Amino acid sequence: MLSRYVKKFAIALAIPAVALTSAATAHADEKWPNKSIRMIVGFAPGGPTDYAARFVAEALGKEMGTTIVVENKPGANGQTAVGELKRNKADGNTILFITSGSLSVAPARYKSLPFDVTKDFDYIGAVSGYPSVLVTNAQSSIQDVTQLVKESKERKDGLSAGTVSNTQELTLALFKQRFGVNAVGVPYKGDSQAMTDIAGGQLDFAFLSPSVAIPMIESGRVKAIGVTGQIAGAYQSKLARIQGLDVIAWNGIVTRKGTPEAINQQLGSALKKVLELPEFQAGLAKSGQSVMPIRNKEFEKFVLDEARMWEKVANDAGLEKL
Repeated sequence: MLSRYVKKFAIALAIPAVALTSAATAHADEKWPNKSIRMIVGFAPGGPTDYAARFVAEALGKEMGTTIVVENKPGANGQTAVGELKRNKADGNTILFITSGSLSVAPARYKSLPFDVTKDFDYIGAVSGYPSVLVTNAQSSIQDVTQLVKESKERKDGLSAGTVSNTQELTLALFKQRFGVNAVGVPYKGDSQAMTDIAGGQLDFAFLSPSVAIPMIESGRVKAIGVTGQIAGAYQSKLARIQGLDVIAWNGIVTRKGTPEAINQQLGSALKKVLELPEFQAGLAKSGQSVMPIRNKEFEKFVLDEARMWEKVANDAGLEKL
C-alpha cells in the first residue's frame, strides 16, 4: 500500500519537472529573429548617418529574412538613442546604429554620459566610414593645405573655421596641432548655415561630410582643397588626401550588453555578408562612404583606441568638457 502512494507521489513530482523542461526546450529552440527588429538611429532623417542606416537596414533585413525598422531618435548628439537602447531588453530585437561622434568622440567632450563604452554594449561591427572634405570659398586665393597654413599664420587673428559637430571640432583641433594652423573655431548648429557662410565669404574654411560638400563643390559655390582620408565614388581621384591628417567618421551596429552570444554572432555574420555585396558597396559610394569590415572584438578595440586618441587631442587643445 505504502509503495503505491510513494509511486503516485513520485509521478506527481515528475509532471511539473517535465513541463518545465519542455518549456525551457521550447524557449531554447525558438528561432531569432521571430519578429521585426528595431534599429535606433540617433539623428534626424537625411544626412550620411540616416542614409547609411536605412541602406544597411534594408540589406541586413533581406539577408536575415526579416524586416528591420529604422526609428530616428535624435537629440543630445546621439545620446537619446543610446538611452532608448538601454531601456529595451538585451534580446536582439532592438539594435543601435551608432556613430563615431556618439561613441568615440563624446567621452572626450562631455563630463557625464549615460553610457560606458567598455560596459554597456556588445559590438557587432562597423558598417561604413567617410572622411571630411576641407572646403573654402570658391573665390579664395587658397588652393591647397600649404597655402591655408601660410595664410593663417600671416593673419593676426587667424582664419575662421566652421564646426558643426564634436567630431569636426576635434578634427579642427588635430589639424591645428599637426600643421600649426592659426584658426578660430566657429560653431554652427547645422551644415547648411556653415556652407552658406563659406559660399558667401564670411567663413574661411570648414571640414564637412562628402554628402554635404560634394553638391556645393559641383555647383561651384565652394572648392575642396583636401580630404582627410580615402573617399569612395567619383571623387576618389579628384581630391588630394591631406597627409598626416587621417580622420574618418564612421558608423556601426551595437546591441545592449548581455545580448545572447548566438544572436550577436548571427547579426555579425549577416552584416559581414551584406558588406561584401558589390551593390551595397556601390550604394554607399554614392554618398562618399566606404564599407568598414571590422567586427566583434576588433570593432570594440577600434572604438576604444579612437576614444583614447580623441581624449588626448581634446586635452592637448585645452578643451574643457561640457
